[in-house]
This record gives sequence, C-alpha cells and structure tokens, in this order.
Amino acid sequence: MTKKTENTNMDLLGSSAPAAGTKAPAQAPASQAGFVLDLSGVEGTLEADFPLKPEGIHTVEVVKIEFGESKSSGVPMITFEFGYTGDEKGKIWDYCVLGGAGQEFGVKRLKKYLDILAPGTPLSTFSPAVFAADLNFIGKVLDITIKHKKQTKGDNKGKMRETIVEATVAGMSTGAMSNGLL
Repeated sequence: MTKKTENTNMDLLGSSAPAAGTKAPAQAPASQAGFVLDLSGVEGTLEADFPLKPEGIHTVEVVKIEFGESKSSGVPMITFEFGYTGDEKGKIWDYCVLGGAGQEFGVKRLKKYLDILAPGTPLSTFSPAVFAADLNFIGKVLDITIKHKKQTKGDNKGKMRETIVEATVAGMSTGAMSNGLL
C-alpha cells in the first residue's frame, strides 16, 4: 500500500521514491551519514566576530575587483577583495565609492590603487567597469597598513573593524601613510 505525498511516493514502511518529475531528496555521503550535531544550546545568529588582525603592515594579494553599486546608497562603487598571504589567513575588503557623499574619498582611494596596480592608466577616460574586468590584476601582491576603526553607521555601528590606511607594492612599505589618501 502506498500513501502519496506531494514530493514522494511513500509506502507505509517509510521508504520513499521520488514522485514523477521531482528529484530525490539530498542524502549525505556514506562517510558522513552518522554525523550529528547538538544545536539545542546554540543561539542562532548570522553575525560573526572574527578576531581583528594586528594593526600594522600585512602582505596581501588581489583576489577580486568588482564594479557595481553600493548596497547602502546605490551609487557606483569598486570593491577590492584581498587575501592575506603566507601564514596569515583570511580576507580584507576595501571599497571605493564613486558617487554621492563618499565620492571625494572614494576617488582618492581608487587613484592610489591605480598608481600601484596600473600606473600609466589613462585617467581622463577611466572606465571602472573595464578596470574591474581586467584579470591581470588578480594575484598582484601589495603591502597594506591596517588600523582598527570603530564603525560609525550601519548594522555594525560601534563595532571595531580593520581599515586599510596605506597600500604599496609589496616590499616597498615604509610604514608611513602617504598623504593620508587611504
């Protein structure tokens, strides 16, 4: 005897077969089939509190450059994603807002990254979309100086975060901020 449910044909013994036109339910690999977690004492949150990297100079490589819109303001923005190298693990992001209230600072940050990653780029006809799509920058290694800064707005207001305050070609770090551009 078979009791038909929405997604499966289930017999009274509990075995099931996918109903016509549906996929079989996902199953764990045999090596993980017995893996069980006790989540009864865990508070659910999507917030992660990772330890901050120490302030100072760190070596990173460019993982990704994206051109899009700021989630908070909708203005054009370039996002730099960097991965720490060597024994350091993790990633850090930098954002260059290219419109609205943050444009004054964002374009200065972008110009600094252009000076490091793409010296000689024509500046009077610069296309953020073309720059972000150029995969030649992926893997480029930089030395960045990070400082800890308290978030002043948004969902993380009041929390400390890492902020890139300087960037140079790897091996050229002086530890001093250049003109405060980053």
